[in-house]
Amino acid sequence: MTTIVLWSFVSSKNKICSYYSGKQMSDVILVINGDMKGQINIDGSKDAEGNSGIGGIWRDHRGKLTMAFASSIGRTSSNMAEASAALAGVEWCSRNGCNNIILECDSQLVVDLINGKSKPPLQMQGIIRRIQDIPVQLNCTIRHCYRKANQVADALAKWSIDNEELLIFSHHDLPISAVGPYRLDYIQMVSLRHKHRKNTFL
Repeated sequence: MTTIVLWSFVSSKNKICSYYSGKQMSDVILVINGDMKGQINIDGSKDAEGNSGIGGIWRDHRGKLTMAFASSIGRTSSNMAEASAALAGVEWCSRNGCNNIILECDSQLVVDLINGKSKPPLQMQGIIRRIQDIPVQLNCTIRHCYRKANQVADALAKWSIDNEELLIFSHHDLPISAVGPYRLDYIQMVSLRHKHRKNTFL
């Protein structure tokens, strides 16, 4: 299965740094193996004026980009943008005959809504039901990932806010803001994740 692997720094030096900074650091790396046919990472983004966009990237079992998408969706909430990105992702997989896949989203709330662990608010019930109807057909697992492991989808979602139509990309025409994160993911470059914690005496 595709997984997020976390390593915690445990040396005395880093513990002291954590005490002074109030942060605990972990490495985050995206690992993709051949157990699944592919993985799609999605994200939603909203600017200061309330304009929202969605983005996503589909990778095959080797981690290579098969398709990426981005689209502006107008003014909406952050949670609705995340859910809209998830819907776009599973609908693309359904139209293209993809199955046995993983969909990852960095919003734990939206993942819990889709997986039925939380009750969606009234304004989101329709879109959540639409998403839930599709993964059963695709044998799709929907799960949470850390933002640091979702930077390509994040870059696409932010880029899309100023672009009204739905755009589909290959690796040849990926927006420049997403190229760097994609290349780092492909070579499995580690990203640092900062976790705030309560200061304690060592």
